Amino acid sequence: MDLIKKEAMEIGHMHNKSTPSDSSKSSPVAKESVMVGADDLLLEMKVKLTSHLCDLQIIRIVGMGGSGKTTLALNIYQDLLIKDYFDICAWATISQDYSIQEVHIHIPGKLDLKVGQNLGVDALGETLYKHLYGRRYLIVLDDMWSIEAWDGIRRFLPDNKNGSRIVVTTRLSNLGSDLSKSKSLEMSLLNEVDSWDLLLKTAFGEQGCPLELEEIGKRIGKSCKGLPLSIVVIGGLLAKSNHTIEFWESIEENLSSIVNSEDDELYLRILHMSYKQLPVYLKPCFLYMGVFREDMVIRRSMLVNLWVAEGFLRPKSGKSLEEIANVCLKELVDRNLVLVDKIGINGEIKCCKIHDLLRDLCMREAEKEMFYHVVRHDLVESNSEHRVVFPRLFTFEILGSFSHARSIISQDYGYGDGRLPCNVSG
Repeated sequence: MDLIKKEAMEIGHMHNKSTPSDSSKSSPVAKESVMVGADDLLLEMKVKLTSHLCDLQIIRIVGMGGSGKTTLALNIYQDLLIKDYFDICAWATISQDYSIQEVHIHIPGKLDLKVGQNLGVDALGETLYKHLYGRRYLIVLDDMWSIEAWDGIRRFLPDNKNGSRIVVTTRLSNLGSDLSKSKSLEMSLLNEVDSWDLLLKTAFGEQGCPLELEEIGKRIGKSCKGLPLSIVVIGGLLAKSNHTIEFWESIEENLSSIVNSEDDELYLRILHMSYKQLPVYLKPCFLYMGVFREDMVIRRSMLVNLWVAEGFLRPKSGKSLEEIANVCLKELVDRNLVLVDKIGINGEIKCCKIHDLLRDLCMREAEKEMFYHVVRHDLVESNSEHRVVFPRLFTFEILGSFSHARSIISQDYGYGDGRLPCNVSG
């Protein structure tokens, strides 16, 4: 590492400060992220990031799934003053099924560094270290799940003694001594007032809520139990529905009937309501989102082609199947069931992704409805599934055992490169 540091010092003198436009290329999400009830956290984050402390500071944002960790980090990351304060900004999503080599390819890619796909972890890490050395940088590591992932990345992030910062979002309160000693921000659930405020903004945008729906809306917001993800998903459902007392009361009644259970289980039940309310033609499109790896960036053009190939869509006069697929994707985004990751020059969705909890919902419903079967540790032959999903590449012997399947889908693709599962249709 001393040799790397020596080389980095020589290279560091040649680097100029990145412009805000350069840094913006690493922005993880194109769609505006709405936050309520987090003004104090936003201010605290800005203070921690721009404080006079010169040593490298690690800041954890801790909270349960769907509590707004990523949204908070994103609001900070996209702040123009923050971008201007740091020489380099980069964002990487880690996820449970991470590969340290893929992460080391992904981060330099966000910094417009050309790295060889066949380089080892150490060589990739050295490239990153040299590029960061001597510069004031901000690195956001989103959705950190294990100390092994942290250790594999941390050693290649230099302490330049110039106010560099690392932000880590995680559901785990204890990720080893290095992170445990770091500064921590806890994401709390929203109170009733903030829950209604978020539901109002999601369901009506800039428009006001009709007076006759206000009391029902506040009770619906309360029933979401303070989890921002649940609120925005239910808000997306209400935004696409008829704004009638009868419909809103039916939503309130369904929410009230959800029994108390473990946190994730409770919120999955709330999210399931939005799935049940989907039009029939959108349900297969939504369930199909579960075949993609956790936190995967999904290219719209490929997603549309897969939906068409799977036969989910029905022709309409004057419209191609691709056009219909684009409309379906837009509807899922409007309902907050799919997240926009990147917008193209023409304003159309270029890439998208899905929240972990919603992906869990897709996989549960798909297994229940036998829409597809995810092969995990045990390879059990079944003649009932039309689609079979493999987390890793499959051999021709395995392929033969599922000759009855309509589609065989492999999730074994590169980290964050926007490519989709390999689909072998029967």
